[in-house]
Amino acid sequence: MTTQVQSNKVPIDPRSLSAIMTQTNIHKHEGLHIMMNGLRNDHIPRKSIKKKVSFADAAGLALVNVKTIPCHPFCRKDQVNFAVGLRAKRRTERKERKLSPAFVDPLRLGSFMERVLKENVCLANISCNESSVTGVVWVTNIDFVKEVGVRVTINDWNSYRDVWGYFLCSNQDKKTEQFEFRIAFPMHFQVGSKMKFAVRYSVAGSEYWDNNIGRNYELKCLKGI
Repeated sequence: MTTQVQSNKVPIDPRSLSAIMTQTNIHKHEGLHIMMNGLRNDHIPRKSIKKKVSFADAAGLALVNVKTIPCHPFCRKDQVNFAVGLRAKRRTERKERKLSPAFVDPLRLGSFMERVLKENVCLANISCNESSVTGVVWVTNIDFVKEVGVRVTINDWNSYRDVWGYFLCSNQDKKTEQFEFRIAFPMHFQVGSKMKFAVRYSVAGSEYWDNNIGRNYELKCLKGI
């Protein structure tokens, strides 16, 4: 006896099968697209972009565009001439003025050496030219380490500045030494103005001053010849 088994399978329309397969491919494609979006961008194949290069002459334009920059009226040559002229003017102004000491050089006085040994410091002499004042100071050789300089004012001590000197030589007696200082001539110094200074000597923790016996050393600005 032959038993017939009935199949419960439902016949599938070929058109429906094609639609299902197409839909499945779409889903797979979308899944791949989503997965690849989480990866690095360099794993995603990109279409090469063609670049087009064109030159100016192809459009009828010049390849080189030259722009001329005009020279500034105040060029380097003018600057050099201006600087030279300014220096010449300053030299002329300096020659039109001169500093003249209002005191006699202490070295010429008979009491000079006595003052050095008593006060430990004394101005010896000064010399003036059109640009500076140079002076020589004698001090007692109290210690090897020492500082010698002058305190200068051009406004009657409303303000001042210190100018340090430098060692010049030791005297034959070995008890005294000489120092030299130089003060620059102020450019704005007018005829009739005065410069005052006092000598300062620092040694072994002490300070000694020579202020011309309380009068200070004074130089006057006079009109040059």
